[in-house]
Amino acid sequence: MGKALEDLCAVLREVEDPDRFIRPPDFDEHVARERFDALARRLGEDFGPVAEARAPDGQLQGRLSLADPAVDIVISKFGDTLWTSDTIPRAVRDVLIRDFRFGFIAPLSALDKPAPGAEAHRPLDARTPAALQEQILDLPSSPPELAALREWLRHELELPRRDGHGKSETHPEHRLLAEAERLRAVVLAGREGDEAKRWLMIDDAIIAAPNIIGPLPAIMHLFGVRLHAAQDLLFERRALLPGLRPYAGALP
Repeated sequence: MGKALEDLCAVLREVEDPDRFIRPPDFDEHVARERFDALARRLGEDFGPVAEARAPDGQLQGRLSLADPAVDIVISKFGDTLWTSDTIPRAVRDVLIRDFRFGFIAPLSALDKPAPGAEAHRPLDARTPAALQEQILDLPSSPPELAALREWLRHELELPRRDGHGKSETHPEHRLLAEAERLRAVVLAGREGDEAKRWLMIDDAIIAAPNIIGPLPAIMHLFGVRLHAAQDLLFERRALLPGLRPYAGALP
């Protein structure tokens, strides 16, 4: 089995690693925990008793709840993103943004949606060379756009030719097109280096995000920029993406 296919699987695992996607480059777990504790103390001093709950699964820092005003605050695993009640008093928001400088605040309802770039089940979900080869070769030969993507992948990854028309009929045509197109983008990104892989992750976030602001934390983390610069990069990328990934579907 060719090295190109092994490299493709390695890049797929890298760009789909949720920690790599959202982990700030300068993350320090001890500092993040101290910040959580300091925020709990400050909110208690300014607004009264705070109910504090550490998250046991390691996916979040924890939750802070105020009784009056009634506000819930969830702190991300890496301590730089907050999810809060949809409406919070200005005084509380000032503490979060002005005094503690949290980079991004989202509504609690966003926690019920998939993370940017996440897919419950991808049609081409294998991450070992042998299994991914079978999934690529099993792609149907129609429509012509899908056949062309399959042949491009087969040629670039040095896969054997298989007679027949493929047998994957369990996913809608548009999903197969989008996934084959994504594999092509991953192959190219793997050759172009780290920045291309970062943009691939941003593209996945833009496509999967339930709203336009969803990818902003990822851009801030991956490129080390602040909110306004991240917004500029996001709008620039959204303008380019239909040309780069035409089968990805309508953007949010």
